Amino acid sequence: MTDEQKYLLLTEINRRTPYGLTVSVTWKGFELNGLVYKVDVWKEKVTVEISTGGKFRFPLENVRPYLKRKNRMTPQENIEYQRRIKLIRDFENTLYWCDTPESLEWLDKNGYDYKGLLDMGLALEMDKLYEP
Repeated sequence: MTDEQKYLLLTEINRRTPYGLTVSVTWKGFELNGLVYKVDVWKEKVTVEISTGGKFRFPLENVRPYLKRKNRMTPQENIEYQRRIKLIRDFENTLYWCDTPESLEWLDKNGYDYKGLLDMGLALEMDKLYEP
């Protein structure tokens, strides 16, 4: 994992923690799922609360958040998201849809990947959380 990828993963986990971010942790041959409890930015450690009630610290390299792809929004979610983005016009009179701080917060809160973590292998698809 490069330093840029570490920084991206750390900032994404840290920003999404207040919304109840579920992560997968691979540790000593086991794979565990839990909620992020705390992020230690300086030591690159993530404290995860496991469903059994314990809280454990893991190195960042062992933690992968579960996220959803934007193209998998339900029709209702798409309507909610569209209400938060903005239409802007450039100097050539071309129109573009642009995210706003409110739309990015909505994506964070609802677990959507908009920075390419899934494609980089830094996150897992939310669908895998529910696979047997």
